[in-house]
Parts: sequence; structure tokens; C-alpha cells
Amino acid sequence: MKERQRGRRKWILPSAVIFLLLIAALGGMIIWFCQRIYRIPDDALRKEDLAALEQEDYEGVFLSMFLSDRFDGGAFEYYRGVPVVQAEHTFVNLADIGDYLDHCFSTKEEMKTVYIGLDPYEISKLYGHHASLYARDYLKTLLDQASRHPETVFEVLFPFRSLEELRSFPENKYTELVTAYRNFVNMCIPYDNIIIYYAGFEEWLITNPGNYDETGECTAEIAQVLMAKTFQNDNYVLTTANMEDRFEKMTELVQETPADWPDLSQWCLVFFGDSILEYNAGSRSVPGVVAGLSGAQVYNCGQGGTPAVGAFQQMVSHFLEQDISGLDGWDNYLQGLTEFLQEDHEGKKYCFVINFGLNDYFDGCLVDNSQDPYDIGTYAGALRAGIRDLLKAYPNAQILVLAPTYTSSFSGGKEKMSKQGGVLTDYVDAALLAAKDMGVLSFNSYTSSGIRADNEGQFLADGCHPKEQGALLLGKCILEELRKVADNDK
Repeated sequence: MKERQRGRRKWILPSAVIFLLLIAALGGMIIWFCQRIYRIPDDALRKEDLAALEQEDYEGVFLSMFLSDRFDGGAFEYYRGVPVVQAEHTFVNLADIGDYLDHCFSTKEEMKTVYIGLDPYEISKLYGHHASLYARDYLKTLLDQASRHPETVFEVLFPFRSLEELRSFPENKYTELVTAYRNFVNMCIPYDNIIIYYAGFEEWLITNPGNYDETGECTAEIAQVLMAKTFQNDNYVLTTANMEDRFEKMTELVQETPADWPDLSQWCLVFFGDSILEYNAGSRSVPGVVAGLSGAQVYNCGQGGTPAVGAFQQMVSHFLEQDISGLDGWDNYLQGLTEFLQEDHEGKKYCFVINFGLNDYFDGCLVDNSQDPYDIGTYAGALRAGIRDLLKAYPNAQILVLAPTYTSSFSGGKEKMSKQGGVLTDYVDAALLAAKDMGVLSFNSYTSSGIRADNEGQFLADGCHPKEQGALLLGKCILEELRKVADNDK
């Protein structure tokens, strides 16, 4: 009996120690969990944000869990006529958001709009993706404020993760992301004063690496564009009626978008042309798409309003002579040329992409001169002369001529703009002939880009210039053409 009792005592002490250690570990986990979801930053930047609520005259506030350093709250007054106070610190959890909104409404009872950059996935992660837990805290913070202030509109913007980031998610993680988005939308059903915006299904946005920096975050330029596009555009409103379609589009892009664009990181591409190239800026332009997808060193020397007649020869001349003088009114061309002259291209393979034709058509320029193929007073002659001069200076360069794209203007390009001019397809044929005569590459943008009369609204902003999706389409077409010569160089 005594032996048995001594045996029990030997086990009691270790068991008690293990039990206490488990209790301590559990307590530590609870403390760690609570710190994650309920910790409110106490840094100088947040204190400045709270102080700004006391000092500034405003009708709304803007706070965000992402890209806080890249959004410009001044855009709300510019686009929407709503002066706002922008919180500069990046919000970390619902407690942080709730506390800030408490301060907002305690200092200004009547507020027109609350703009919020909200990341439901990051919030879901904090709660171990337990929907019942984060739903409870949504109800205590953001949704509680929406309920208590029905006169205030709460406009919520979801993040726009890149295709690269989304593809890095394991299947279960990707499912958790979509579920977090879906759950928040469903939680907002009872609140008529909550509007949710989402652009993460846009192909032009998430598939172009040029829209994101090396950290995977949207560039400042794209962040500003998205502020302008989303917060004032009903096409980006996410509802229970359209969210499954939007999520499905995003999923299709993740699963089906090609990832094998040619590597042109050793290439230097210079684009000469008109506003088809200049339209939009940076990574949203046709040259920007090419740079983002291929890694090429790209210079956009396109200039809006220019025909090949009278402009292409001048562009080539300034380029070859490295002359930036006398270019008043050609701001985009000047910027592209200046960047080219300032940067190093040693060891790079040169390629010139040429896109003229619509302005030649609009201006009623002569199409060609059968007696003088280099007549720069004609569209085809101007192309041949410019190509000749480029090849003389860069004999090993590739040159790609793009025929003009479809336009809905002037009955779809079927009207002649002058007695000596032609219809649009005459300029298309002339561009392809000029390229053939000069022995260079060509692409028929008019027939082969996919931009047609029955879908031009999807790709063109005004029946002529490419919107972002149009620029993406044209950029991909260019890369498919350059893939042929790039593969031969391997």
C-alpha cells in the first residue's frame, strides 16, 4: 500500500508541473492573440493623425490598412468635392480602426463620408480565419459606427493584389482570401450606407508587373489612378449580386493567364508614334505594358496628334542627332528622348516600334507615291524614310511597324478625309507594304489585335485611344511579334 502511495506521489508532482506549464502556455497564447487583434499603436504618427482631427476643417476622413504612404487624400476633394483628413499611419486591426472612428465622431458628429482601405484577408488572418470571431469585432467597430451614423456614407476599398502574389498562395490560402472578402460583403447587407469597391479582378491591373514595385505593392501612380477610378465608379462597386462573378474573373486570371512572356531584359525598345502610345501614363500605356511583361528597357517617344507625315522624320532626326532642342509642344517625346539619352544601354539589343496612321488618316494625308517610295509627304514614304535612317544608324536593330488600329470615328474609318487621302484601311495596307519593302517586322493591329466595331467599348476610351485593357491587349500583341525574333536569338 505504501509503495503504491509513493508511486502516486511520484506522478503527481510532474503532472502538476506539466499542467501549470500548459496553463502558462495557454495564457501566453491568449495574451499574444489579444495583442494581435486588440493592440492599438501608440506611435507618433498615429498621435499626429488623432491631433489632425481636432485641428482641421473637413467633411470626411480617409484611413487605410494598405498603401497609406501612396494614397493622396486630396484626390477626394478634387474628384468628389469632399475635403478629408487623411490618416497617415497604416491601420493594423479592427480595434485600431474602431478607436480612430470613435475619435472622428467625437470631434465631428456630422461627417459626410468615411473612406476606408480595408483588407478583410489580413483581418481574417488575425483571427485564425475563424469567421465567428472576426464577425463579432466587425460588429463592435466598423459596422457599429455605420449603424450609429446612418447619415454618413462609409466607402470601403478592398486591396488589389498582383497576379504574382495571388499565384503564390496555396489553394487553401487563396480560398481563405475569397472567403474573407465574401463574408464582409455579406455582413454589410443590412447597412445601406456602406459601399464596397473592388478592382482586383481587372486584368490590366493585376497581370502587369509594371503596376507593382519590388515589394509587391502598387506603385504610387497606380494607387492614385485606382483612387480616381474606384471611389467614383459604379462599375467597381462590389455587391452580393456581382461578387461571385468578380471573384470568378479573378480566379480565371490566376489560373489561366500566360506566364511565359519573352524575356527582353537585354533589349532596349524605343517607341515612335502618336497618342495611341502616349495615351495613359507609365505602366498603363502600351509601352508600359511591354516593359512590365518583358522586363525590357523601354522609352516612350510617342507624341499625341502627330502623323507620320511631317513628324516621324523629325522624331528620328532628333533621336539620331541626340538633339532635345526645338521640341516645344512635344512634351512626351521630349521626356522619352531625354530618358534615353541619360541612361545606359550598353550591350542591349535595340528595337524600334513604330505606330502611326490614325492622324495621317484624320488629316487626309496622301497614302503613297508610286513614283517616289521615300516621299516624306506621304504616309508610306514617311515610314520608309524614317526606317531607312534608323537602319543606317542601327543596322542590327529590329524594327516593328504597327498598322493603325480600328477607330469608330468617321463611320469606322470608312469616310475619306480629303480628296487625296484614303479610307483607314488604305493606311493599314500602306503601313504593311512599307514594312515589307524595308524588310522589317510588321503587325496588322487593325485586323489582328482583336479590337473591332463590336467590342471597341471594352478596349477604347473614346472610339480611338486605348484604355488600360486596350493597352494591355496591344502590348501583348507586340510581345508575341517580338517573341519570334527573341526566340531566334537564343
